[in-house]
Amino acid sequence: MFETKKTMANLFGVSVICAVFLISGCKGRPNAAVIPTNSLATVTATPPVSANTDSKKVKFTSVFTKLDSKTCKPIRKAESDEEEVPDICDGYKDYKIFVSHHGTATRIYIGREITADADAWDASTFPMFIANGAGDGQTIEWRLADGEPFACIVRAEYDKQIINPDEKGAANEFVVKNLKGFAPIDIVIDAKKSSRANDEARGRADAGYGKP
Repeated sequence: MFETKKTMANLFGVSVICAVFLISGCKGRPNAAVIPTNSLATVTATPPVSANTDSKKVKFTSVFTKLDSKTCKPIRKAESDEEEVPDICDGYKDYKIFVSHHGTATRIYIGREITADADAWDASTFPMFIANGAGDGQTIEWRLADGEPFACIVRAEYDKQIINPDEKGAANEFVVKNLKGFAPIDIVIDAKKSSRANDEARGRADAGYGKP
């Protein structure tokens, strides 16, 4: 009699547990809980992957190009000593660098489609940097994501009057800009105010990495 009551109690307990977990076909004991497919809860044995990493962590590195007689050549022979002929330079991989001289307002353009014929491409569609002096000796830092260049960092030291005639003094900045085909990056970091301006420039570039 005692065993019969005990058995009935066990069966009653199993029935209650089955009802709680909404498990059909319980026989003797409840199955593991099943989470409905529309539940916000997640059961996983591995940590979630960040949507910003495309299932993997991006490796950021830098390579450098120095603009000098080894990497740059005039697009043609100057017709006079006063004429400032632009230079075309070899950049990283298939990128080209166009250096346009205008007195102290030397400008650098970077892109794959750039050629020595400046009329064949639209300068406004490529990143532009102010060069040091005449541009000779300027260093271009290419920021890479898994080996692919996506932005450039240039240290710009120039007379502020080049940009704004009302300003005085010299600028000393790290300028970060995206290459064509990547998410917009346009950052200026004052090197006079930060001893780690170059590291900050790299970090800001990496944070802005992406496709448009």
